[in-house]
Amino acid sequence: MKNLLLPIAILSGTVVMFGCGGSGASGPVGTELLFTRGTQELVARNDLSGAIRQVYQVTVGTLRYPRRSPDGTEILLGTGTSLIVINSDGLGAITIPNHKAGDWNADGTKIFAISSTNQLVSMNPDGTGISASLFDGSGGGGMVDLDVNGAGTKIAFTSIPNGWIQIKTIDPDGSNVSAALTALSGEANLEPRWNADGTKLVYTRQVGGLRDLWSMNADGTGKVQLTNTTEDEFAPLFRSDNSIAYTRISGNRQVWTMNEDGTGQAVLEASPGEDLAFPDGP
Repeated sequence: MKNLLLPIAILSGTVVMFGCGGSGASGPVGTELLFTRGTQELVARNDLSGAIRQVYQVTVGTLRYPRRSPDGTEILLGTGTSLIVINSDGLGAITIPNHKAGDWNADGTKIFAISSTNQLVSMNPDGTGISASLFDGSGGGGMVDLDVNGAGTKIAFTSIPNGWIQIKTIDPDGSNVSAALTALSGEANLEPRWNADGTKLVYTRQVGGLRDLWSMNADGTGKVQLTNTTEDEFAPLFRSDNSIAYTRISGNRQVWTMNEDGTGQAVLEASPGEDLAFPDGP
């Protein structure tokens, strides 16, 4: 049963950061990269200056998986038991209970979310207008996370039908559910994120104790291992320039970056004694 504990171990991780810039892929100039610092703070790092600002903080719960809206004006956060929608300045918080992970549709008018009963649904950004279930993931170990491609035409999600976390895709109306794009057993595959044109996914793969990052085509072919270290790497993100930001545990959790082929791996933000994780941004 230890494989059922994998999403818990990953989802409960803390996150933090401060300046320790590295070489290699650095992300689109003039934008901000979001990530968590500790378990209850969301911060933003300016790609050009490296300056960090606090965006939002909670006193209860654990922040994870931030998602910036397509126009950049709002941010969606998960806590494991609820979703929080805030303005980009951290104000105007709206709590949507009983949903554990989510992402925006292409124009930011809807949120796709996983409910606490492991149903994939859509809703308005204020939590109203919750749809009927688009996918029932209540069997087995439930559902873990999801990501909508930039065009809004496909949703990648993870579910645990048989004790092992698998990645699948689905259309926004609930049709065309794919077969598993990853192995059916023996490994956990989760945290899929689309690249800018929706042709590739980067994701976390765990076999045994360590997590590494892999990429694959949208149909599950062409799998490529991107990291192969003695440390844990997880929560990857394709940025708009196709560089990849991700979390690496090296003492503490740090935000790293690399090129889309896995070269140029470098620390982007790290601070002794603090945990930084779950990067998101254009």
